[in-house]
Amino acid sequence: MPVSSLSTGTYSSTSISPDQEQKRERFKAIEERNVFNAQKTEVYVPPPEPEPVQVEEEPKEEIQEEIAPTKLQIALTGTMIYGKNNAYAFISQQNNLNQYTIYQKGDCFHPQTVKRDKECNEDSVKVLEIEDRRVVIMHRGKKQALWMQEAKGFESKKRPVKSTPIKSTALIVPEPKKVKPAEKKKKEPSGKKKESGRSPGVPDQNQRSFNFERVWVDEQLEKFDQLLMDARVVPTKKGEQTYFMFQFIKDESIYRKLGLQTNDIILEVNGYQVDSVAKALKLLEALQSEREISLKIEREGQPIDFSYFID
Repeated sequence: MPVSSLSTGTYSSTSISPDQEQKRERFKAIEERNVFNAQKTEVYVPPPEPEPVQVEEEPKEEIQEEIAPTKLQIALTGTMIYGKNNAYAFISQQNNLNQYTIYQKGDCFHPQTVKRDKECNEDSVKVLEIEDRRVVIMHRGKKQALWMQEAKGFESKKRPVKSTPIKSTALIVPEPKKVKPAEKKKKEPSGKKKESGRSPGVPDQNQRSFNFERVWVDEQLEKFDQLLMDARVVPTKKGEQTYFMFQFIKDESIYRKLGLQTNDIILEVNGYQVDSVAKALKLLEALQSEREISLKIEREGQPIDFSYFID
């Protein structure tokens, strides 16, 4: 089919003169037509009201309830706080500080023996709050404060100090035999070495059985603040099970003398699995009263059993 050639079209343009300095009356006809249905009279729209500013109330100072110190013959050896729901109080009789029992909030114990009560009764002492160096207890319907002896606010009458045997500061060392003057010059048979007691200090790395004097163990347990500073225990996961690991152990501490090392994980104490802070502290309770203690740990992925004998 034939295609016609495109021709160039011509277009004309006219210029519109600007409406400069024209009076408004000239455009009145356009305004009256109101092509766009515009509002003829301006409607006043009030500005939006500013959003109310919330004034933060200053926190009111909590007024601590003044609670009088208890007159019961009990003592607070120490407190351990691992969070709101993980606080522990070490409570003992005043005349037997190294025989403490570990209690949590809500536990009850006998006011004379400081032994745990299975059920709270009218004469029981109930632990209400555990704070740093202070425990609030309830006895016979009255709140009482139990302070650590060195804490501010603790007041107690001085008691006569009973004479106690001198305590050793080391591991068991056999008492040296007295040598008579006439025997000093005697020589031991050749080839026989002189027996010597085990020197105090950190035991051998491969040692698994330990013997301690009760008097030495009691002395270590009395230094409760020192026990807390000499080691740091942190929770660790093995699968879905929680255990506790020694993150830090101070040299020459009781933990070292028990054969423990940094990164050791506590698995069992006397056959009971250790999966909570309370159970981890059972080792300290066992040292107070038990004569034989078994401890199972994990070191570098291998289980190790320790045996302790306290005489």
